[in-house]
Amino acid sequence: WGDTTAQGRNAVSAAIIQHGELENHPAWLLGIDGTNVVIASADSGIDRDHACFRDATEPGASGSEWNNATGTPGEAHRKIIFLSEDIDDWDTEGHQHYTHGTHVAASLVCRSIHEQAAEYIQDWANATPGEGTSLSHGAKLAFHDVVGDEGWMVPSVGTLFYSAADNGAVIRSDSWGDKTTEYTKRTADFDTWLHSVPWSISFVAPGNTGNEVQEPANGFNVVSVGVAKRDDSGDIWMLSPNKPTEQGRRGVEFVVPGTSITSASADGEHNSYNDGWKSNTGTSMATPQA
Repeated sequence: WGDTTAQGRNAVSAAIIQHGELENHPAWLLGIDGTNVVIASADSGIDRDHACFRDATEPGASGSEWNNATGTPGEAHRKIIFLSEDIDDWDTEGHQHYTHGTHVAASLVCRSIHEQAAEYIQDWANATPGEGTSLSHGAKLAFHDVVGDEGWMVPSVGTLFYSAADNGAVIRSDSWGDKTTEYTKRTADFDTWLHSVPWSISFVAPGNTGNEVQEPANGFNVVSVGVAKRDDSGDIWMLSPNKPTEQGRRGVEFVVPGTSITSASADGEHNSYNDGWKSNTGTSMATPQA
């Protein structure tokens, strides 16, 4: 759903979304950063020992489980309160869309463990949110890994939404779907849940078609997110969907920055304690920004 490589920072996108300018983050200064919010998502997996997600700066440091700096997903985890590993347990090298899930998940909740550790000891010079920081960097994640050896194996919509609700998430962000513009059964299932549970909201990437949105972003109750360029021009990215759906409704509700979004890069290893970044473009990148 989008792999164009470029340079950029989530912090720039966060500034644009907060007040329309390229620098400064007034919402963060007011403490509006996603703290106490749980966001649900499903994707190709998470490289859980990345600095965006792990519980400690290194093995044996404060926050480690003995010599495990990654930590175990759950209520006590710094970032991941729920993780479904029925299909796979990592963002695994060789799987379809390897690194996609880590990039998207970090756009939702990333706060570097090094920054958070510096904040804990009041080392403010090193605690300032920097490269790769999520707009909602205080939030936590309820996540389904839905890519395994046989490719994408997305569970039923009921399973995804129920587990999200069970873990306190009323916000969903999903950067996937089938390459069709038809109103599918899955689209109907999204609509049914969101109509039945009106206090929940679901953001979905509509694909990089430059035309009509793809399912399940074409639902009546789904928020479909388009791509603006990551600058102050107000321009729309050329492959952002821009046509009405087959039902005649507006295809994209609004656009946010989705070009040159720097976020966490997976390395496929379980104990590397990595902190690398990569830059991607597409509706997959815009949706977690929204």
